[in-house]
Amino acid sequence: MKTRRRKSVMTMRVEGLTLWDETDLYENKHTKDYGYLGEGYGFFTGDALSFCSECSDSEELNEVIDFLQSEDAGYILKSQQSLQNYCDSHLHDHIPYHFNCECWAFRVMTESNVWYLFCTPWNERKAFFLHGFVREPLFAAFSAERGLPESCVGVLPFSGERIRIRFGDGELERFPQFGANMEENKIWADEQNKTRKITIEQQRAMENGAVYGWEKPVALPQNYDKDGFYSPGEEMTKTTWTQRLKK
Repeated sequence: MKTRRRKSVMTMRVEGLTLWDETDLYENKHTKDYGYLGEGYGFFTGDALSFCSECSDSEELNEVIDFLQSEDAGYILKSQQSLQNYCDSHLHDHIPYHFNCECWAFRVMTESNVWYLFCTPWNERKAFFLHGFVREPLFAAFSAERGLPESCVGVLPFSGERIRIRFGDGELERFPQFGANMEENKIWADEQNKTRKITIEQQRAMENGAVYGWEKPVALPQNYDKDGFYSPGEEMTKTTWTQRLKK
């Protein structure tokens, strides 16, 4: 066990979970099929952070911890108190935990991996846990359960821009350099997705899930007709989603 010291960090971002399935990663899906990299836990002695881990990508894990101690991440892991303060300000990032104790969950996204930070600041011996996964196999498994691809291209409905969408991601990759001609970009997106055997129903679910939320009914391909129009089952016909997306 070593007391960690900060070093330079690469670009990352910390955010809340976008899928309820992710709340299960604290204890489950720790296999290579889901891209599991390993885990660790940390605690504080004064303001000094100590961390113990078993992980196949220890280099990136160290960079993630450095990032979480930085201003860019809100100083989440700067101290026990800063961890508590950060969690207290994120009510909706609670997840179910043993014996009805409090636990908050966040994630750090990198280009290839995703690191889940499970926070239990009331536990002085194990104030937080980090679990690492390779992004593609993990989210490919999650998306397949919903009948969606892990990624696709599409069009942003508000601007007409070309976008790249990754299932479960909290951000979009935009391509404004190709202009905002919505009809031309729709044709391009349809052609690109067709080569990957992605249906128009899947594409529309990915486009709207990325904008409105991955747990919303608009993120389910079965709620679209063969032309890509939102057409949910009878039990959902009174929702505002139907009225808005048919305009």
